[in-house]
Amino acid sequence: MLAFVCQLVATASQKPSKNEVTVTVELANSTESCSNYKLEFTNNIFKKVCQVVFQVKVPSGTTLEKYWTMKPINGTSDQFELPDDVQLLPGQTFDQAGVTVSRADEEQVPKVTVLKVKSVLSTKACPKEE
Repeated sequence: MLAFVCQLVATASQKPSKNEVTVTVELANSTESCSNYKLEFTNNIFKKVCQVVFQVKVPSGTTLEKYWTMKPINGTSDQFELPDDVQLLPGQTFDQAGVTVSRADEEQVPKVTVLKVKSVLSTKACPKEE
């Protein structure tokens, strides 16, 4: 199985500074026309992660055909966030998100970059978005 780990992460509106959340992109299956990739997000900090905003860049010559268990960011074509009900406790992973890309060379894996992470102390509730 093919796997790719992206280690770029960020806190709130700061530039990436440490590996708060990592994303593993793994080829789940493929056909002649498309490839399905599973995205696995892992919380690497001692806080509860309330929101993860990330960018999905597909290889040149391919198209992002569909995605699941992630929400598109309005006004962008390649930025998404995890669903509102997904909260990651320290060490926890979320592996229900994924993308389908028009058939690419198996060496060409979509690149997922974490752009923003919102977190709170593990004992606190995540703030409600307005």
